[in-house]
Amino acid sequence: MWSRFGRGNACRLHDPDGAIWFDTPIPTLPYNMVIKFVVGEDADQRINEIFDHYGRRKVPFAWLVHPSAQPGDLSDRLRARGLEEAEEAMGMAMDLAGLPSPDEVPAGVEIEEVDEQSEVMEFLELTAWRWEVPKDAAHHLADLRTPSKWELRIARSVRG
Repeated sequence: MWSRFGRGNACRLHDPDGAIWFDTPIPTLPYNMVIKFVVGEDADQRINEIFDHYGRRKVPFAWLVHPSAQPGDLSDRLRARGLEEAEEAMGMAMDLAGLPSPDEVPAGVEIEEVDEQSEVMEFLELTAWRWEVPKDAAHHLADLRTPSKWELRIARSVRG
């Protein structure tokens, strides 16, 4: 999912051995990020190259640290360079056949597929607001979606 951000217009997905990271023209988080890092002996050099890259661009960036990330002390190395842990997300997996039936949607909430251009624009406006994307960069959000129809769903409160 995150790699989509590196595939839009004016974006770049970097995929050298053991590391995946992306650039977008949007100068706010989470639009410039390292999403995978499994690097051996030259880890510090590769970390420095990524820091230097984002430093030259003068954009904030995030670094996802998965349990499979290497070296094992990657979090400590990133902290030593000034990054701070923003949040911890638990990963979970389950056989889809074993999932329980979803709860019923609460009264007053309707689930709609975002498919009309006007609805897509509303979603992008919400995204820009939520992530504090500067007005002069918000137009880039449309470039981050895939060319095919979005499969996003939004919940919208139904007013009586």
